[in-house]
Amino acid sequence: DVATLRNPLKTPFTNEAVRLPLDTRSGDYAVKTGGKEIPCQLDDDGRLWVLASLEAGAVGKYAVEKRSPAKVNSAVSAKRQGDFYVLDNGLVSIRIPAAAGKTPPCPIAAVKMGDKWVGAGVWNTKRKLQKFTATVLGNGPVFARVRLRYEFEGTAGLYRKTPAFAQIDVTIFPGQ
Repeated sequence: DVATLRNPLKTPFTNEAVRLPLDTRSGDYAVKTGGKEIPCQLDDDGRLWVLASLEAGAVGKYAVEKRSPAKVNSAVSAKRQGDFYVLDNGLVSIRIPAAAGKTPPCPIAAVKMGDKWVGAGVWNTKRKLQKFTATVLGNGPVFARVRLRYEFEGTAGLYRKTPAFAQIDVTIFPGQ
């Protein structure tokens, strides 16, 4: 398969995370443009992402092959550190809860720019937290993503028939 990307802007973009307009589902893929393999990654919905570079007004062709991609150094990561996952892209780090006690943890516990962690938060609800999960959905090379799922007591929704929950995906891309 070949995907075509257009840069409609008057400025170039370099190593931008872009989803290719192809029907992919699962498995391993490799992507080449201009004869050179570039970083690619499937998301949890089976969509294929690449780090694309295009000059202003340019059109690029991206050839997709169903095979294992070449190993590349990733500019993003999701690493477990104690009770947290840390999403990092070399410029900024985000501390995400990996576990919870009796109260729901704030989805973003802190942000690190430079060498200092800053910020704090709370989850304000009267509902009792019944279950909390944190799942790494992506760990480079195009993005790092953690899905947080909070399941609360009771029901919600228009007819109060839906179990009360919240689901949040936290994603970091290179250079952003």
